Amino acid sequence: MKLLISILLGIALCNAQTIEITIPGGQNSNGGGGGSSIGLVIGALVGLGISFLITNAVFGKAKPDVQKNGDKRPAFLPGYFIVVFEGPLDLSSLGEVEDTVDMEEGISFALIKADVSLEEFSEKVKALPKVLFWQPNYLYQTFDDPLKERQPYLKNTGQCEGKGIKIAILDTGADTEHQDLKTAFLRVENLLKSPYRAEEHGTAVASLIGARKNGVGMEGVAVQGELYLFRVCEGGTCYSFPIAKALTSLLRERVDVINMSFGMYGEDRLVSLLLERLSKRGVFITAPVGNEPRSLPFPASSPYVISVAGLPCQPKDLCEKAKAREPYKDLLVAVPGGYGVRSGTSLSSALHAGRLACKISEK
Repeated sequence: MKLLISILLGIALCNAQTIEITIPGGQNSNGGGGGSSIGLVIGALVGLGISFLITNAVFGKAKPDVQKNGDKRPAFLPGYFIVVFEGPLDLSSLGEVEDTVDMEEGISFALIKADVSLEEFSEKVKALPKVLFWQPNYLYQTFDDPLKERQPYLKNTGQCEGKGIKIAILDTGADTEHQDLKTAFLRVENLLKSPYRAEEHGTAVASLIGARKNGVGMEGVAVQGELYLFRVCEGGTCYSFPIAKALTSLLRERVDVINMSFGMYGEDRLVSLLLERLSKRGVFITAPVGNEPRSLPFPASSPYVISVAGLPCQPKDLCEKAKAREPYKDLLVAVPGGYGVRSGTSLSSALHAGRLACKISEK
């Protein structure tokens, strides 16, 4: 019905105005000549073209831009997929197998590179036995704010130092040669393809957790904690596969606390499974609620994670849902080659991870 109305409107418009088209071998309007078959065809095409434009303008509905219109499906890295499977399994039919990680109890997961859509990949997976589930390589974002002008400082309570407590940090690279951090790291592992580099976010988070008490610069909360740094983020973006790879490594290497100062608005099934296993083994896991008044991001939304908001209450719509609160604004932190003042609930999460290490060391 809509198309018919549009065609009639197009014909009406064509008849309502004079459209003169010179046809080779035919007479123009001044010569009183009649139309030719070519002219009729062109006229019809013009009418249909107008009809098409009217149909789209009047009745058409633009396809929603899922990114701009608040679609809550999490972002992912196109062309990369994670497959979780049991036992040995040939995955070459799915694409290029870039990496495989053995988890536990005969379960493994692999990163597959394939230039196909989600739907096409799903069809390929159906043909394989022993696949438990698959997912895109989701993207997470770090939560922090720009540099502030004021220069307050973070005071260590001095009640404990977290001696011997192992704290894993999943983040960007950190400045491992910083004067306040160079003796803090027990292990540093780059799980990204790009060369290791120190970034502000990872350096700031690590410094709040465990910057050394050395008479210069700043101090972290757990000044004698043993830090494990896994580089799973770069430029503010983190990826499912290296996150899962780091968590799998931590299943084997006993740590006490894990800090994950990033999040996404969705759920990562593989990461969720690993968080559950780690939590049930007594590992404390912290993550920020983010800086936007939206729903809790993952992994802070996980029941196996301690969600941390800012103190004073920040963001106001989420802080009451959080399981802990810590200072978030104008905190002195280490940055590559020096110091700076930063704000954000990423830092709140780091502070709480340090405090947990202190509490564990007191037991």
